Amino acid sequence: MVREAGAIEAVVSAMTTHADDAGVQQAACWALRHTVSFIKKSKARASEAGAIEAVVSAMSTHADHAGVQQAACEALDYTISFRDESQARAREAGAIEAVVSAMSTHADDAGVQQAACWALKHIVDHIEESQARAREAGAIEAVVSAMSTHADHAGVQQAACEALDNTISFRDESQARAREAGAIEAVMRCLDRHADDLKVQQAACWALKYTMQYFRYQGTARDAKAIEAAGAIEAVVGAMSTHADKKWLQNDGCKALRSMTEGMADSQARAREAGAIEAVVSAMSTHADEMCLQWSACEALESMTEGMADSQARARAAGAIEAVVSAMSTH
Repeated sequence: MVREAGAIEAVVSAMTTHADDAGVQQAACWALRHTVSFIKKSKARASEAGAIEAVVSAMSTHADHAGVQQAACEALDYTISFRDESQARAREAGAIEAVVSAMSTHADDAGVQQAACWALKHIVDHIEESQARAREAGAIEAVVSAMSTHADHAGVQQAACEALDNTISFRDESQARAREAGAIEAVMRCLDRHADDLKVQQAACWALKYTMQYFRYQGTARDAKAIEAAGAIEAVVGAMSTHADKKWLQNDGCKALRSMTEGMADSQARAREAGAIEAVVSAMSTHADEMCLQWSACEALESMTEGMADSQARARAAGAIEAVVSAMSTH
């Protein structure tokens, strides 16, 4: 196999020897991306050979070369393993800052933006230290800017939502930072413009869940107004309606609705009028065998109806009680 032949080490050596040659660096990054793709042992070998550091160095040396930046981001995306020391290695090598810098320098290049967002997703991966580093580097703002600049590019939108999902933590400052950067509005535009794209819709619902998480504990009237102005609840209900047969989107939609309504009467009322209760009950009926979805749906129903007599009546009329009892019986 390629890795046994020493190909990975040869590529890294070429990157070190020809550090000033953009063509070599770009080709080497592409070679790394394809050599290690989805093969865990190859990822480990690349990490041990110094591939991550070589790629970050290439990004620094050829900052103005869009081709190198895209290839390098893709190499990072494929070289880094889930929950692995390679993530820490990338962080210490300055990969997060290099990726954010690429996004800033090549803001109009959709290929760079998409690759950079995927790289951020896998480097940061909900790791608190990496989330803090990404926040300090301006990653959240860079991702939101990419969504605005490339609003019609489904690939950028999906990758950006995935990056937001992993970059935003349960820490107040990152969620506040996302809101101030316009992340909620960006995700809403994404849901609206790419209504028929399942992958985009699912990624957007998941990003929305994390962006709104802080509301569940610190929600204010101002926050409820922000949700209302963005049309977030209606967008999620629309996604659930369009993709009713897709269990993971339904699950993510329920989680997003929970985050947007818990403890906020105005948002609960908005959800009721948008048909959110019916959408959740429908998801429970359609995907009765899916335990995770049933759990998320029950939590969403609780958040949307707690302390709201009108919403409770609407839930009863929609068959929510029967749906919950059925879920308890099935699971």
